[in-house]
Order: sequence, then C-alpha cells, then structure tokens
Amino acid sequence: MQGDTRPSARLTVKQIFVGGIKEDTEEHRLRDYFEQYGKTEVIEIMTEQGNGKKRGFTFVTFDNCDSVDKTVIQKYCTVNGHNYEVRKALSKQELASASPSQRGQSGSGKIGGGVVEVIRWE
Repeated sequence: MQGDTRPSARLTVKQIFVGGIKEDTEEHRLRDYFEQYGKTEVIEIMTEQGNGKKRGFTFVTFDNCDSVDKTVIQKYCTVNGHNYEVRKALSKQELASASPSQRGQSGSGKIGGGVVEVIRWE
C-alpha cells in the first residue's frame, strides 16, 4: 500500500472488520463475497446479548494475511445490495507494536483523523 501511513498498513493480520452490517445480512452471503479473496475461517456477526439483534459490524478471519491485504485495498464492499466498510482488525497488542504512540486508544477511530484501524478487544 503505497503512501499508507496507518499503523496497520504494514501489519500482517488475518482478520478484518466489516462495518455497517444490516439486519437482513446473513453469514452465508458474507462468506460468498469474501471467499473471492481467499478461504475464510470464521465470520462473526456481532449481536447484542439477550435479544440477538445485530450490532452493525462483523469480523471475518481468513486463513492467510494476503487475503486480508487484498480485501482492505477496496475499503468498501457491496454485499446483498448493501455497502460496507472494510478495515484490518487489530488487537491491542498489534496496534501497540505498530505504533507505540497509539497505545491506549480504542474504537474505530478518533475525532479529527488519526487512527482509522479497528482494535479488537480480546
């Protein structure tokens, strides 16, 4: 990724964050879409505890890092007629190793630019 200054740009990870998941999006449709980039191991559509309502995002784990790199180049994807945002998903440790100055930040970004990676809480 030429000119990419995000801490995740050089990290090799096997998981992506997919944001904007709609209530009618099913796992098999996500799997069908993302399998074009490589073999998927796990697709976790995040839901609220208790009522099972979708929280609007999912994590897709591939069997290799190259698939992640191919996927996130697009930044957005269209599945089942809906547009979704795609980014690398990083653990706190991965983000800290990429950029020590980013320690302690969380979420999917911060106001005013800066961090745009997703930190996966373990």
